[in-house]
Amino acid sequence: MRAVAVMAVVIYHAFPGMLHGGFIGVDIFFVISGYLISLVILENLERGRFSFTDFYSRRIRRIFPALLVVLSSSYAFGWFWLLADEFKQLGGHVAAGAAFVSNLLLWSESGYFDPVAESKPLLHLWSLGIEEQFYIVWPLLLWVGWKAKLNLVWVSAALGMGSFAWNLVEVTADSTATFYSPLTRIWELLCGSALAWWTLRHQKTGPSSSASSGNVMGANALSVSGLLFLLAGFWFIRESLAFPGYWAVLPVVGAVCLIAAGPGAWFNRVVLAHPVMVWIGLISFPLYLWHWPMLSFARILAVKGLETNVVLALMALAVLLAWMTYFLVERPIRFKLRGSWITLSLAASMLLAGGLGYATMTSQGFPNRLTSNGSQLSKLTDVLKINHGLGRACAPDKLFDSPACAHGARPDLYLWGDSYAMHLADALKSSEPATAFRQQTFSNCPPIVGLAPFAPPRYSEKWGAGCVAHNQKVLQWLATQEGYEFVVLASPFRMGKQLQFLEGVLPAERERYLHQMKETVMALRRMGKKPVFVSPPPAAGYDMGRCWARMSLANRVDYCDFNYADASSQTIEADQLMQAVSRFAPVFFLKDLVCSDGVCKTEINGVPLYRDVGHFSMAGSAALGARFNMAHKIREMAGEHWDHLP
Repeated sequence: MRAVAVMAVVIYHAFPGMLHGGFIGVDIFFVISGYLISLVILENLERGRFSFTDFYSRRIRRIFPALLVVLSSSYAFGWFWLLADEFKQLGGHVAAGAAFVSNLLLWSESGYFDPVAESKPLLHLWSLGIEEQFYIVWPLLLWVGWKAKLNLVWVSAALGMGSFAWNLVEVTADSTATFYSPLTRIWELLCGSALAWWTLRHQKTGPSSSASSGNVMGANALSVSGLLFLLAGFWFIRESLAFPGYWAVLPVVGAVCLIAAGPGAWFNRVVLAHPVMVWIGLISFPLYLWHWPMLSFARILAVKGLETNVVLALMALAVLLAWMTYFLVERPIRFKLRGSWITLSLAASMLLAGGLGYATMTSQGFPNRLTSNGSQLSKLTDVLKINHGLGRACAPDKLFDSPACAHGARPDLYLWGDSYAMHLADALKSSEPATAFRQQTFSNCPPIVGLAPFAPPRYSEKWGAGCVAHNQKVLQWLATQEGYEFVVLASPFRMGKQLQFLEGVLPAERERYLHQMKETVMALRRMGKKPVFVSPPPAAGYDMGRCWARMSLANRVDYCDFNYADASSQTIEADQLMQAVSRFAPVFFLKDLVCSDGVCKTEINGVPLYRDVGHFSMAGSAALGARFNMAHKIREMAGEHWDHLP
């Protein structure tokens, strides 16, 4: 069973398209852990020899050795190869991993399936956090219940049903919290615990008795049922679904059935007990620990993605390292070395690892470690800072008249949009002659009347309604202003899967989107304003800012350039949309500045143009504005189109 679980997870992480539901291997692990731990505790309670000291000492010997090897190896690799902000994040994750609270830290950062998750080498420790939190609480509850002579079945059932119900309630409201919270995951481990109780109460020799007593058909039926549940989970479950929710029932029930069938069932006896599967099961824990950091570090360094042969080589190396970790580290510590000093040494080492990780996080990733010239590294990481334009405070409605959100005296240009408007501020400031303008921006809120993207849980329906209201207030405020002849509207203009309109939530429809953009243009023209759209800059589909920062250390910044024909699908879709917009409003295409002869540059005048996957850096925006006199071109374009467009 462990072999099935770890292989599913490894295949999913290495080749996501090959096994869409491979991540449910973690749910299989949860059931196995709940079963084995509860079986050990209940057996010892029945025999009157349960000891908390012995239990936690065994847990430390089982988990700490391999985990310490992977944590220290990841930290050492990060010291030499990660940028300061990346190493700072890794330090925080090392500290969280050592404290077994990775799930709580990741809960506060982003979702498991977010693209940025690939840049977190210790992302996979979230599941270990949930298991360890279970190990801390569950033995105490069982011990108290046993001493109080409570019906442990009813206690487990009540806790399990409560956790499962909470999971169903929360998964649609906050899928990230439901994914990482122990409260919405504990039912999976409790299903394993229930099976352990059933094993002790109804089978003298364990789950295999159904087969040994002649009930081979029943055991086979259970085994086949479990296999079908798992196969259905691997096939039907996708990262786009609300998970865990009801969908987690498939891997949980599948794992319970396979364990309950016992070793006498044909599939369990022939497939799961095959020597190769047993060997993979033995190294499953270190393999789980090793495989993800290797993939994550490689993807961070490669920037543009990994070739199939590289991924295969990495996974082969992960298997080798897992084997070495198991036979050279785990086994000697668990079975050969004796004495409490081993447990204390492991605990002290884990405390030291956590402290080092925390120190790394608080020191901002030791920015002077990569080069002898500390200022050079600081300069590189400064490139990646968020570009708020004139300031991050230029979004709230109450700041329409804030002096901090205006550049120059008597501004005649109004910069309206989201973060893709923010990153144009430096370009406008550096244009000649000096440009006076006001910035009014709201992250992920396109400057389109009556419309906002709707992408829960991060951007909920309530948030979308707030975006719609904000844009209405912008129009109302502009209607009272005699200045601001030119209005620049900038956004990635991504329709997404759903849109939040004034009348509610509707599916994304291109024509409706264009209609709302035209309504915005007409509203501005009725005020006597001259609107002009600015397209998003071309994007390559990878983090061009980090690519530049990393490659500049090797004097290979040209590696980050890309052909426009190979641009991301979002770039192509946005370009097609803006071509349609150009039929009723002027559009300033940034690709005309960034790309030449089909090649898009990521550096201009020796400074990085981008800070991430699509936004301009502050220095890059300023260099672009100065080189092409962007503000003048925008004004010129708005004037040219004013008379003959509807």
